Amino acid sequence: MCLSFWTIDGLKILSISPIVTHSHYTLGFALAQDLAKRGHEVTLLAPYREKEPIKNLRTLLLTGFVEEWNKIKENMNMFNRINLPTILTLVQLGGMGATLVDQTLGHEVVQNLLNSNETFDAVILEHFISDGLRAIAYHFGAVPISFSAVPAGTWSNHLVGNVDLPSYATEFLLKSPIHTDFCKRVHNMLLYIMQKLYLYFVFYPKQNQIMHKYFPDFPHIYDLTYNTSLVLLSSDASFSEPVPKLPNMIEIGGFHVLPPKKLPEDIQKILDNAKNGVVYFSMGSV
Repeated sequence: MCLSFWTIDGLKILSISPIVTHSHYTLGFALAQDLAKRGHEVTLLAPYREKEPIKNLRTLLLTGFVEEWNKIKENMNMFNRINLPTILTLVQLGGMGATLVDQTLGHEVVQNLLNSNETFDAVILEHFISDGLRAIAYHFGAVPISFSAVPAGTWSNHLVGNVDLPSYATEFLLKSPIHTDFCKRVHNMLLYIMQKLYLYFVFYPKQNQIMHKYFPDFPHIYDLTYNTSLVLLSSDASFSEPVPKLPNMIEIGGFHVLPPKKLPEDIQKILDNAKNGVVYFSMGSV
């Protein structure tokens, strides 16, 4: 008789989800929660705290982020933002990203963590206007992992050297596929070029400046960005465009979907008694 034994050790993981909007936090929290349930020791850096304690999951609360976002929303018309020219959308996102990284790295909770004796095996960062936070993974000597809330494309391909196909793959900021229209393909190519120019001449230099404000001796942000080991994509082949992806770009779309809960009795009664069915209308993303 041959007996084999395996020892399975969980990892110490730092998951960084500083974006205040619930659609982003929901994904970041679900990923951290799932990793904790699988036996990993997870620390989540986020502007919200879980409703109930979860085994293996610790939240470091970014206090003040939600209050600041609520002030911004009071003076913001989201309907006007829908029709903004693409270049203004990029400029606004870049400005938000600069503020986000500066406030996160300068936050007391983050500074206490950086100055502690803690260690992490891996750091998961949501890849959305927050590249300067890659310095945290470098600080801890941890494996840098990126999580993207959108499918593989211009915003994430360069992290691991995946090929860009602007003649075929629809840019994220376009509202409809480009496959059947030559003019749309030209538009897509121009948008791709504009994004690349903004990324490398405006966005990354600003992120690099902010990062070195807190870590003056660290490498250039390009070195940290291109050192990404794994990209997790919130997409699935069943509903996303078929685009080329390197083996270290893994689709995990739908991971945040939980088993359905029982409906409240009043709503269930309405549905059961609706002879002609019902129309469900939602104003939110979560």
